[in-house]
Amino acid sequence: MNGLNKQRSRFIFFAVVAVYIVLIILLNVFLLNIPGIYQSTAEDRAATVKTDILAVLQGSNPDKSVAFDALREEYKFELVVLSGDTTIYSTMPIDDFNKLDGIIDSEALNYQERDSYVFNGTDYQVWMAIYKYSSQSFFELILYIVIGSVVILSGLIIVLIFVMFRSLISPLQRLRDNIFKLKEYRLSEVAAGNAESEYDSISEELSHFSADLEGKITTFGVQYSQLERELKSKHEQYKDKINLVRALIHDIKSPLSIEQMQIDQLKIDLRDDEQQLHRVELLQKSVDKIMNEMVDVLKILDINATQMTKQEVDLVATSKELLRIFLPVFQEQGVTYELIAPPKMIIKINAIELKQIIHNILSNAAQYTKPGGIFELDLYEDNGQVHITAYNDVADTKAIDFERVFDLFYYANNQDNYSTGIGMFTIKNMVEANGGTCSFAEYQDGVRLHITLPLVVEGIA
Repeated sequence: MNGLNKQRSRFIFFAVVAVYIVLIILLNVFLLNIPGIYQSTAEDRAATVKTDILAVLQGSNPDKSVAFDALREEYKFELVVLSGDTTIYSTMPIDDFNKLDGIIDSEALNYQERDSYVFNGTDYQVWMAIYKYSSQSFFELILYIVIGSVVILSGLIIVLIFVMFRSLISPLQRLRDNIFKLKEYRLSEVAAGNAESEYDSISEELSHFSADLEGKITTFGVQYSQLERELKSKHEQYKDKINLVRALIHDIKSPLSIEQMQIDQLKIDLRDDEQQLHRVELLQKSVDKIMNEMVDVLKILDINATQMTKQEVDLVATSKELLRIFLPVFQEQGVTYELIAPPKMIIKINAIELKQIIHNILSNAAQYTKPGGIFELDLYEDNGQVHITAYNDVADTKAIDFERVFDLFYYANNQDNYSTGIGMFTIKNMVEANGGTCSFAEYQDGVRLHITLPLVVEGIA
């Protein structure tokens, strides 16, 4: 239905409402004025009867009694007409006007008169008494009028209900059905309707939206299937790389094991040379450290592991150990670094995860601290929580989107860094997996990362 039909339906609706209101007002006015209408009707009737009586007297019909009897069949009245001493017509037992006034019941009369008239040269003395109009007949007429008005009003209400149902209820039902279909993802069943109202227009827009959404979902499904195949292919490649790395580590472990046996033999051969023995012991420590690191890497590469073992780890010692690795980078960039921590701080966490967290903190500081800036790593305990606060000066904090800093693959727009966008994401995931929290915000001349971890992770003995 076009816009013209919509306007026509709206016009019909308001026109019917206007007629209904007008009829209600007129009916109320009519009911309030029933006494006045009754009185006016009675007066008009009396005037009509009198006019008809005088018209008979004025007529040329010699038998006036027949005409008067005909009038009495139509109207209820009493009449005495005299001409001299002759009685022309009488409905009363006597002809004395004075006595007639006394015997007639004035309460039953609507009009009474006695007067003299001259018609066609004849002198008439007329006494008339017109009875009141029957109230029962009047109110029967009123009742018919009221019943007719109610019928008309009921018809208008039916028309209004039909128009409202067609223009409002029915479109609302269609809109409701379309919403249910959309909720149940039956997108192809969403109907536009006939555009009979604004709600049908909404249904029409909803139909277009559903068709568009269905097309996009289909496109998304195709793209998702392609992405799923690509991810599966990448996953297979990743597994192959993991197996390759695992094989290489085992290949490296084999000569290191031989080296350990040779070191043990050297310690026996050089037991009398303390200086050489000391060097051999340092070499053994380095080899042991490499072996432990490779074992940790193998644990990380174990993709079937569901949970890493938690153990007591010295946070301060781990931080110092990793900080020594980054010292050359800080010194090359002229960065002033400081570790603020107690001599020892034991936390229950997987050692590899803790190393990864601290390593990522130091790696970010090494990449983003401006040359000649300051880097501070503060470790402290408060209310059963371990706090790790890392501050570093940054040349331009406006380039950092602090709301997205923990998103995967996000990194600040810095052409001098080699960030992969997974460092902060990894920190957040590992910290939250261990029951901690982390935040990153602008602070003084740079940025500050604040991490909290429980001293004892819940559920870990």
